[in-house]
Amino acid sequence: METIIVQVVVFQLCFLVVYELLLRKETFFNWNRAYLLIMSIVSLIIPFIKLKSFSKVIPSEFIISLPAIILGETKRVDSIGGTDLEIVVMNTQSVFSIVWIWYAGIVVFTGVLLFKLFKIWKFKLTSNSVQKKGYSIVTLKNSEEAFSFLKSIFLGDKIENTQKESILTHEKVHVKEKHTIDLLWFELLRIVFWFNPLVYIYQKRITEVHEFIADKSASKHQQNYYENLLAKTFNIAQFSVVNQFYSSSLIKKRIIMLTKQKSSKKSRLKYLVVAPVIAGMLLFTSCEQPGVESPDRNTSVLDNIEILKESIAANGEMTKEEQEALKTLLVLTSNNRLIKEHTKDVFEEVDNDYSGQAEVPFTVIDKVPIYPGCDENATSEELKKCFSIGIATHINKNFNTDIAKTLNLVGKQKIFIGFKVDEYGQLKQVKARAPYKALAIEAERVINTLPVLKPGMHNGKAVTVAYSIPVIFDIQ
Repeated sequence: METIIVQVVVFQLCFLVVYELLLRKETFFNWNRAYLLIMSIVSLIIPFIKLKSFSKVIPSEFIISLPAIILGETKRVDSIGGTDLEIVVMNTQSVFSIVWIWYAGIVVFTGVLLFKLFKIWKFKLTSNSVQKKGYSIVTLKNSEEAFSFLKSIFLGDKIENTQKESILTHEKVHVKEKHTIDLLWFELLRIVFWFNPLVYIYQKRITEVHEFIADKSASKHQQNYYENLLAKTFNIAQFSVVNQFYSSSLIKKRIIMLTKQKSSKKSRLKYLVVAPVIAGMLLFTSCEQPGVESPDRNTSVLDNIEILKESIAANGEMTKEEQEALKTLLVLTSNNRLIKEHTKDVFEEVDNDYSGQAEVPFTVIDKVPIYPGCDENATSEELKKCFSIGIATHINKNFNTDIAKTLNLVGKQKIFIGFKVDEYGQLKQVKARAPYKALAIEAERVINTLPVLKPGMHNGKAVTVAYSIPVIFDIQ
């Protein structure tokens, strides 16, 4: 979740930079409105899009994922085979989490929005209202305010009659264009991302664009519109959920835009800049490898075989690791009794020589590796559970959590560890990936201190089995 929130904020910043540098000063007001709305939505969607054409997925057909190990709290997780495991944790930490601060902010800002809506409802309830075609005019007592909300236009009774016509013309544009919907959308974003200053900037920019659109339309129908706009610059309280006519901070900008020369049609090409920006974002999110991914089970076996054949033919040769993986595939098919007469000699060669070379998939192995202290006569599911608990306990007991203080880390740090248990019960090819190198080094050190295991057995022979473990280091 933290990663997604960070990505959303970064993407919002990228889109906002494009707007500020290239688009804000253009007179394509409706285009700018669409840009701000669409990009605010796109920034929320892109983190969840993973394009296979952009990604480089690590094959993991023969890697066993053990239950996640949580450093810092006790968790019940699902084991392989559906068995529930209670992970024993040595470092119990506070239940307090920054997530609760986020929730508290959401509650507070939801209350703020409800208060604004209640205030508008109260205005409408206690004021005189006149229904017109497509909108209503609400007269505010003893007030000089002028704003619109949805299909209601609020006018203070102290506003001079000479200016009411200009204001009505202006506010009717807001009502017709449904500008309130835009403002409500950004109010919702402010609730969820109350900590993100970019959302407030987006809302300020969309408010500017709304005024430019309304001014442009209103000035076409009134010759003295420009003079009326100059005549009044009231200093009144800002109300972010409504379209407000008199705003001292916007008057100057609105006058500048009213008198500015219309942008050339060629300037619209600037909007195309967003295309490579979005492509770069998709490339970033699709190439992420937060963990070991499972193969696409929706793809047919035949399709996968064709892909494998094309890959081998294209490369012209296979590495030692690829040869071992191919032998593993042959062992898998032989175990499922898919041997044909014309390939029998191949499988006989594999059966006689796969010990120490081919990795046997966990799902078909006769006997899984045994962690020291586990009952060798236990069932397969019990051995899997015992193995997982043994690994988890060892990591929790030996992992140096003081690294968090050294690196000033907070929140959840995800570490992914991969290793193999060979035919002698020893660990090999221990590799870890983490957001900080020190965490990866520590994870590899801890795994390398595991005791010698009893190797997995298949068809009466010791074989190599690969594992992967996600470790979540929860730091408060």
